[in-house]
Amino acid sequence: MFWRIPKGGAYWDAQKGEGNRRAFRKLVERGAATGVLALDGKTPIGWASVAPRADFAYFDRSRTIPPPADEKTWSVTCFFVKRGWRRRGVAGALLAEAVDYASRKKARLIEGYPAASWDGAKMPDAFVHTGLPSLFEAAGFEFAEAAGARAVWRRRLAG
Repeated sequence: MFWRIPKGGAYWDAQKGEGNRRAFRKLVERGAATGVLALDGKTPIGWASVAPRADFAYFDRSRTIPPPADEKTWSVTCFFVKRGWRRRGVAGALLAEAVDYASRKKARLIEGYPAASWDGAKMPDAFVHTGLPSLFEAAGFEFAEAAGARAVWRRRLAG
C-alpha cells in the first residue's frame, strides 16, 4: 500500500497493519489494484504488484525517483513470496509474468525499484520487498540510475 497511498510518513504509520489491509482489499474488490500471482496448485505463494506508473501515488511525492521517459511506463513496485518458497525462483517467475502482463497492456517501458545494497551487504528479507538488482538484471532490465536507497531498473517493451 505504501506505493498507492497519496501521503507518506505519518499517514502510512497510522494505516499500518489492519488499516492498510482493509484499504488494499477495497482496491482489489473494485479492480483498482493489479498484479500477478504465483500459485502452488490453488494456494497463493507469491504476488507482484504491477500497474501503470500513474496508478501509484508514491511517484507524485517522490523526490528521488524521476518522472519516466515515456507516458506508457509501467512499474513493478513490490513482491511478496511466502516463507518456504523464497530463493526458489518464485520472484523471477513473478517478474517475468509482470513483464508479459504489462506488454499485453501495451506498456512501452517497465521499471523496477530494487533495494540497493551499495556496499554489497546482505539485506534482511523485510527490506527487499521491491526485489534485488540481480532479479531485474536476470529479467533483461538495465540499470538506469541510483535513487536514494533504491535503484531504477528499466526494460523497453515492444508495446
